[in-house]
Amino acid sequence: HGFEVVEKDGQRLSSLGSLKSLCQLSLRNLQNVSSCKKALEIKLKDKHQMQYLSLVWNKHLKEPVNRDDQIIDDLEPNEEIQQLHIHGYNGVKLPFWIENSLLILLVSLELEYCVNWKSLPSLRELNSLKYLILENLFQLEYIGTLPELHLEAVESDNAWLPPFLSTLIIRWCPKLRELPAIPCSLELLVIKHVQLAFLPRIQQ
Repeated sequence: HGFEVVEKDGQRLSSLGSLKSLCQLSLRNLQNVSSCKKALEIKLKDKHQMQYLSLVWNKHLKEPVNRDDQIIDDLEPNEEIQQLHIHGYNGVKLPFWIENSLLILLVSLELEYCVNWKSLPSLRELNSLKYLILENLFQLEYIGTLPELHLEAVESDNAWLPPFLSTLIIRWCPKLRELPAIPCSLELLVIKHVQLAFLPRIQQ
């Protein structure tokens, strides 16, 4: 279930591409992936039985930001994925498959130590998402809106969390100033070490 990416070992990395029946996979030390081509060879999108995927970068190693930005798009999982964990990603932009809410069956999303993200999309289109954990996103300021538009977006229907979310945990996001409307389905809410200017609204 766990796979350590070794620097300059492309043959071993590409061998993952033929394993089509994997149900869960943790890819660690992704800072050692040397190119977008190597990331594509893993063929995550073709592994239709996979339900859990963890993408882990070593946050203690300083890698060029632009390499992470290029590689994460090519680590797109299959649309049937249910649990996704991203840790230590050093890039500035979100992968397009999160930005565009393509993982429509996603139940659990954990984002940790993605230290350069300033905003997240609303995620309201992820109707299956029940568990959302955001930890140590030190630059995160907004969810569901761009910083320069946040005053207008406070009342916007676009600044919403997933409609059936049951667990929301946010820790160590010291620049987070506001939250979208919280769905009535929420059962567990944990907020620590943030900079909220006011309490979030409740939908309806």
